[in-house]
Amino acid sequence: NFWYHMLGATINTLIVYETTDTGRQQLFQAVGPQGTAWKQGTFTLKTPTGSRFRLQFQGNRGTSFTGDIAIDDISFDMKTCCEKCSALLTVDTFERGTNGYYQDRTDNFDWTRRQGSTTSGSTGPPFDHTLMTAAGSYMYTETSAPRTQGQVARFISPRYGPPDNKPCNLTFWYHMYGATMGTLNVYTLPVYTNFTYTRSVLFSKSGNQGNKWIKAVVPINDTTFSYNIVFEGVVGSSFTSDMAIDDVSMSATCCLANTVDCKSQGKIQCANGVQCYSTAQICDLVNDCSDGTDERNCSVVGCKPSVPPSTLFSFDVTAQGFQNLANDTFDWTRSRGATGSFNTGPSVDHTTLSTTGYYYYIETSGTQSSVGHNATIASPYFYPQATGAAASGKPCMVTFWYHMYGTTIGSLTVFVQETGGPAYTNQVWSQTGNQGDVWKQASVTIPAAITKNFRLLFLGVTGAGFTGDIAIDDVMMLWTCCSKGALPPPPLATPAPLALCPLPKTTTFDASPQGYVNMKNFDFSWTRKAGGTSSFNTGPTADHTSGSGQYFYIETSSPRSPGQVARLMSPAYIKAQTSVCSV
Repeated sequence: NFWYHMLGATINTLIVYETTDTGRQQLFQAVGPQGTAWKQGTFTLKTPTGSRFRLQFQGNRGTSFTGDIAIDDISFDMKTCCEKCSALLTVDTFERGTNGYYQDRTDNFDWTRRQGSTTSGSTGPPFDHTLMTAAGSYMYTETSAPRTQGQVARFISPRYGPPDNKPCNLTFWYHMYGATMGTLNVYTLPVYTNFTYTRSVLFSKSGNQGNKWIKAVVPINDTTFSYNIVFEGVVGSSFTSDMAIDDVSMSATCCLANTVDCKSQGKIQCANGVQCYSTAQICDLVNDCSDGTDERNCSVVGCKPSVPPSTLFSFDVTAQGFQNLANDTFDWTRSRGATGSFNTGPSVDHTTLSTTGYYYYIETSGTQSSVGHNATIASPYFYPQATGAAASGKPCMVTFWYHMYGTTIGSLTVFVQETGGPAYTNQVWSQTGNQGDVWKQASVTIPAAITKNFRLLFLGVTGAGFTGDIAIDDVMMLWTCCSKGALPPPPLATPAPLALCPLPKTTTFDASPQGYVNMKNFDFSWTRKAGGTSSFNTGPTADHTSGSGQYFYIETSSPRSPGQVARLMSPAYIKAQTSVCSV
């Protein structure tokens, strides 16, 4: 169901389409003036069961400005329709993480989870396959410097067991666009073997496949042993070889392997269900679980005096106690998105890998473009690590992510400063020069000689030009830096299973567009608005939901002309296992 408003002497047409991966078909149409009241529209979807679909609302302009059309309160019959969340049960969309997939530690680099386009032009997807918007996530290989031809990145699935001789299929969508595209290999790897063993190749594709998502369905014939699925990206001859995958699914006959009994061993189960780890292996900077379970949630617990519990310094909400020092040349800046200069600095933060997350960086253009200018930012103070080390038997360690991209990068150095002590005496880490357009992780050990409260100093020094922006993000103190008696963080709780369908709800547009987006390459856009439209004798005077909320409408005043089209698209949905799904 949805509500529409078409008041005006020159109202034209409102059309609703249902689109799938194979085409689109019309579900609803209203032509001409429909009066002063909001009217309800109802239609039944024609998508086959289990298929993905989206809705498109198309407004056609009439001959003059009195042709405003509005829509509001779009709702689904949730007994027969299931929204996009249902796909998360059977399809790895990567919207909420890597879904149990993990990176190989013996390859050259990693697959990256990303939203929107990649950082290089003329390669990679402009959006994901699940939502088909810049808000959706996918996994891809970034092939810009320092990557070189032939380097390999492997992304590994959870463990699957033999499917009892029943047909078992792997389905995924891939995107391979770029003039120097490399190779995507997909294969099974028997558990307890390594990459030197003979592998069963399921899929291999090389070269430029065009700027589009392509579906692949491959049978899995390895039924003797438990196995993992491996997605292997091989770098092409240049940076225009970014490849991506999305919406990976296994048929119902491809069973996840049986989990191991860790409790009887006095250990904790890894999230992948097939490995165990002990309390002594928590947060020791070693991935005893192949999916990294034992190294998650390792931020400070119970540290004093000025650090709140469980702190990860992501800078997304505030500076979190970090502050610039006064005796340097210039300051670090808290920012998001790309920096102000081309070919330097990050385009996204590390925490969220999006333009909405924040990081700290040094801007090296303008007055800061001279060689040797320096900026220092300091963390809050921590208790000395000696007490934490005495309690745990492990040293105090700090991890952080840094980004040093640009041909004139200077240097980044980390110091430990005790209360009342000199600022630049205890150096614990340093990096110089261009490290590529990628976030990298560093870890440092706090010297045992530090016996007073201490803080970290991040010193950025400019290079020979404006392409020297340096950034930091996600600074984390491990629990061994805490005061005596602090305990390691508890194991991650097993997430509750997702409901098959959300509770019935209506898309009111009051708080946000709720995933609806204007489609590109049309004449103009739908507008989200409250109250009346800007033209007399056309459009609604208030929304349908409450009379004070928001709705979407097309504004048909100048410069609009007759026949122009605006199209609004819904989020992606998955049809439930029923015969009728109504809107």
